[in-house]
Amino acid sequence: MIARSYVRLGNHLAAIATERRAGEPRTIASSIERATGHAVSHREISSYLEGEGLPSPRFMRAFAEAFSLTREERRRLAWMYTFSRLPD
Repeated sequence: MIARSYVRLGNHLAAIATERRAGEPRTIASSIERATGHAVSHREISSYLEGEGLPSPRFMRAFAEAFSLTREERRRLAWMYTFSRLPD
């Protein structure tokens, strides 16, 4: 099994949320739940932001919807999710 670091993904998620003035895990969780109905705990989000785990695809869709990501932002986030780095 290949060990993978999720720190870059966590940093990318944090940067997106901070740009939208929702940098704190509790704020991110409430934004996602309010916009999509997807319940996620702030502790879960903290672990994603710190790179301790890989969010589920469902979470990623809810995050993208809650923060109204553009098509390009979604593409970059999907790339980061898959390859742990941004495209060249």
